[in-house]
Amino acid sequence: MMLPASGGSTIARLRNVGRTFGTDPAVHALVDVSLDIAAGAWLSIVGPSGSGKSTLLNIMGLLDRPTSGSYTLDDVDVSRLTGSERAAKRAADIGFVFQAFHLLPYRTAVENVMLADLYSGGSRHDRRARAAAALESVGLADRLEHVPSKLSGGEMQRVAIARAVYTNPRLLLCDEPTGNLDRVSGEVVLEVIGSMHDTGLTIVMITHDDEVAAHAQRRLRIVDGRLGGPP
Repeated sequence: MMLPASGGSTIARLRNVGRTFGTDPAVHALVDVSLDIAAGAWLSIVGPSGSGKSTLLNIMGLLDRPTSGSYTLDDVDVSRLTGSERAAKRAADIGFVFQAFHLLPYRTAVENVMLADLYSGGSRHDRRARAAAALESVGLADRLEHVPSKLSGGEMQRVAIARAVYTNPRLLLCDEPTGNLDRVSGEVVLEVIGSMHDTGLTIVMITHDDEVAAHAQRRLRIVDGRLGGPP
């Protein structure tokens, strides 16, 4: 089943994507996934552990390649790109937020955000000011000089979001963004993600939690590597 975009121009298009691991026996992590994602959409993909949702996110984030099918991002068939071309497109166009915060423990919040430039090759000009502005956008203007051990879990995740959007990506991929947080902190993080969506950013979020998924504009379910309609 091909799942169309819900309004707007299409930023990402998957056609009959499959991902297989091993050969004896083969594990079919994704099976015939076809999906259009509209620019500016907020899509959640819900599924239990082992359903294939992380594999799908890795393919969309250019961290993995499909075994079969095609993936087009901004009208570029990324399956045809070289490794260095994929890395450059990933750094320029895609932001990531993971369940684990992946902050360097001895760097301040603003320094952790600035590190995004190491991967994107951004300009040194006004680097700190841009990082400070990103932290302000997630409500952490008063935490610039705090190291992670002085921040709560929710604050660390908001630093990670600021780092993800620092380079002005076209697509933000969120992998269980509230998985390590209590409910209150998780709601704050989802509000921040929602504010990013309000600016026009396209967001794809995977989660096992239906309540978390309900914050998105559109919801789909994945089971045994097969993407279906709304849960």
